Amino acid sequence: MSEYKPKHLSDLKEIINLIESGEEEEALNKFKLHISEVKLLGKFSLENWKQSWRSEVYNLGTKFNSTNPIDFLNCLKEEKQKSNKDEREVLDFYSSEIQYNTLPKEDQVSKIKNLIEEYPYNPEFRHNYAHSLHNNGKYKEAIETYLYALKKDKHNKHFEKSLFHSYIPLLSNLLKDSKYDEGIDLIKDILKGETFIGEPIYHNYFISFNERFQDQILFSNKIKEAENSINEIIKTETQKGQNRIIEILGFFSAIMAFIFSTISIGKNFNFSEAIIFNISLGLILLMFVLVIHLLFSNKKIKFWDYRIGLTIIIILSLLLIITEFGIPIWLK
Repeated sequence: MSEYKPKHLSDLKEIINLIESGEEEEALNKFKLHISEVKLLGKFSLENWKQSWRSEVYNLGTKFNSTNPIDFLNCLKEEKQKSNKDEREVLDFYSSEIQYNTLPKEDQVSKIKNLIEEYPYNPEFRHNYAHSLHNNGKYKEAIETYLYALKKDKHNKHFEKSLFHSYIPLLSNLLKDSKYDEGIDLIKDILKGETFIGEPIYHNYFISFNERFQDQILFSNKIKEAENSINEIIKTETQKGQNRIIEILGFFSAIMAFIFSTISIGKNFNFSEAIIFNISLGLILLMFVLVIHLLFSNKKIKFWDYRIGLTIIIILSLLLIITEFGIPIWLK
């Protein structure tokens, strides 16, 4: 194993420039020499795997979007055959970045899973796998994987940026699904963590997202209050309408009862008896209407309510009629 050298980065940049200029044959020759040297960095370590060099490897992978990478991948494959496991980890890193930008999504996932199984503690392969999860909409799983990668490389800006971009659609989905409390709890956990400490842009973005959740909660509460108020009004008005219908039905029932009873009394009793019976019946039916009105009234009933007074007067009038006229009539 050898230490990282600035030459590793400068050589890689030169290879990328040659690819961009269309000088692929010369780029390939330099690439062969480059990977034979850079593989000596060995297995992942923060000391040897410098972020600047890794960023340029990412850049190399993007250069094959419109160029066939097979010659470069074959060079890596041949170099791997004469390398030990630690050296192969470097070469597989190059291969994974090229394949990530050129293979279909299904093949990407399969390849990167195999690399994670072979190099479980290399955060770069976890980082690529998290990209695949993110692209498939599995934001929670992607976040967990990015966080694992960040544990191995705490100050990696690329990892932080990728993690941030997975939090945003997750929070947006929680907002869309009205899971406001869950979103607020998630933001609290994010801000409590150490990942975005010293990153004001990310921090402020999460603060603004938290305010959006708070605003939605306030807005939802206002809507619920309005709904409850409207439902209460509808319920009250409906009850009033029902009570009014019952009162009207009771009134017409009393009229019909009075009419039919008057006809029946007129046929079976003499004139003076019929008059007394009809007056008594009228008072009873009037008391019936008053009692219905009292029972289904929407107003609070007080003792001095005129309807109670009328009911008492009717009862006393009936008692007076029974006392005055009842016994002589019954005795006949």
